[in-house]
Amino acid sequence: LSQSDHSQLVTILNSMSVGIASVDTQGNIRLYNAALLGLIDTNDNLKNKPLDSCMPVVTCDGETVSFMSLAEKTFMTQRDDLKFTYPDGDEIRLSIVVNPIIGRHNRPTGYIFIIEDITKEKNLDEERDEFISVISHELRTPITIAEGSISNAQLLLDRGADASMYKKMFATAHEQVVFLANMVNDLGTLSRAERGVGDAVEPIDIDELAQTLYNKYNDSAKQKGLRFDLDIAGRAGTVSTSRLYLE
Repeated sequence: LSQSDHSQLVTILNSMSVGIASVDTQGNIRLYNAALLGLIDTNDNLKNKPLDSCMPVVTCDGETVSFMSLAEKTFMTQRDDLKFTYPDGDEIRLSIVVNPIIGRHNRPTGYIFIIEDITKEKNLDEERDEFISVISHELRTPITIAEGSISNAQLLLDRGADASMYKKMFATAHEQVVFLANMVNDLGTLSRAERGVGDAVEPIDIDELAQTLYNKYNDSAKQKGLRFDLDIAGRAGTVSTSRLYLE
């Protein structure tokens, strides 16, 4: 490359938000960008240093992985189950894409590593999975109770039982259906808040909001054998945000 072409290449690399490292066939760094320095959190010169020593990575199970072990000779490979730990103990999750640089006789002369911090995405995926698991459990109970109550009532009706025997069963089923409807409404509110719907910013008195929520849920808590304590020392003041999201 000419000096001009090299300068353009470096400018392009440094404008990218993902870490990029070009290495030789031994895994020594030949070229890198500013985002890679940011990921590693260093200002050191990385040229000619082994990428493995600059950024040691492990799998989610703690198994050490060599960057070169991820590389294939003729095609792109990708991993998104790797972690990098900083000296202070903080860790990030990584997505690593490896592309071979093919030279003469179809042989690789080096590799391009594209390294991206996907900690936020992975955390969101894990939180989403946990949320779905919890919701599935919470939905299963009222559905089972409602289905069982209605089935028993139908059985009694088929046998010509007195209405007083299945009246309570229908009441129980209705109560569980109402519970499900309230849960669906809560999920709808959460979804709208996450999407920013109804997120008009307004000044909200924290004392008033806390008292409102206390009044709204205190009776339900008592029915479950729980007790709410509302203890606000002095005035909590106001915040400017979406009331829907804050609630």
